Amino acid sequence: FFSSRRRHTRLQGDWSSDVCSSDLEQYVYYVIRLLGIQTAYKFLGERQAGKADGFFKFGNLAVLYDCTLDQNQIEEKKKEQIVNYCNRLKLGSIELSGNAIEEFHQAHKQVWIITRGTTRTIKQVNDISVKEISVIDLMTVYQERLEYPSTNEQLEFKLRTLSTSNFKP
Repeated sequence: FFSSRRRHTRLQGDWSSDVCSSDLEQYVYYVIRLLGIQTAYKFLGERQAGKADGFFKFGNLAVLYDCTLDQNQIEEKKKEQIVNYCNRLKLGSIELSGNAIEEFHQAHKQVWIITRGTTRTIKQVNDISVKEISVIDLMTVYQERLEYPSTNEQLEFKLRTLSTSNFKP
């Protein structure tokens, strides 16, 4: 399922050394699309460092996400990026490639720092939730969606409320 010519990575296995940053970004984008989220964009490029890796909107949920293999001291290492991401979400719209603009003024806004770590809420910035999301938990949501079909509303609620207090894979 998740493999390339250079390495083989199992869906739920040891992510400690097999995955490089660009692979993680691709895998996360694929999982988001496999979940059934059609309004998903990836921001990949050579000058990507310090910028969000992607954005998706699903129902009444808008998420700007950043994938990182580093799972230590996320709040400190991503401090500037988190402020930047929150400021972008506060605008209620995001400019995409080709002059396209996606609007989400009334949506629940979240910043996800996707890691190999533990899903948890990092902080709340006004009405924007900033969370660390485990890539394994995200893949588990996909696995559950395959095994136990749910409505889009149920999936939106599950994604919006991902945190250690209510998500037990």
